[in-house]
Amino acid sequence: MLRHATRTWPVRVLVLCVTVLVAVSGNDQRAGAAGQDADTRLAQEVENPISELLRVPVQNNANFGIGPYNRTSNEFKIQPVIPVKLNSDWNLIARPLLPIIKQPTVSTTSENTWGLGASQLSAFLSPAHTGPVTLAAGPI
Repeated sequence: MLRHATRTWPVRVLVLCVTVLVAVSGNDQRAGAAGQDADTRLAQEVENPISELLRVPVQNNANFGIGPYNRTSNEFKIQPVIPVKLNSDWNLIARPLLPIIKQPTVSTTSENTWGLGASQLSAFLSPAHTGPVTLAAGPI
């Protein structure tokens, strides 16, 4: 029974992470607003990396042909963009990177190793009032 539990925990962790991220993001009231102006404004906020809109982009990379049995490794990256308003003049934008990796054992045809990859945190300090060009600076 323990062997079965160790194989399914990564799937459970992934489902839990996605569920939490969807719940945290909530429903954006502006997306349901009528009129093209509201849609245009929302589209601009989605494209703006320093907007006040919480985003949770994900990326999946599959690598085929690993080892003598042509196994597949997988890296699922959760990359939320979390804006925090510090005061009326400054914002802090946090961008963590959380990779979940499935690496096949190359000497077998069925065993895999699951885990977290190298996580990163970027934090950018940005002015709250933007113009045609906005600069942000911070560590990674």
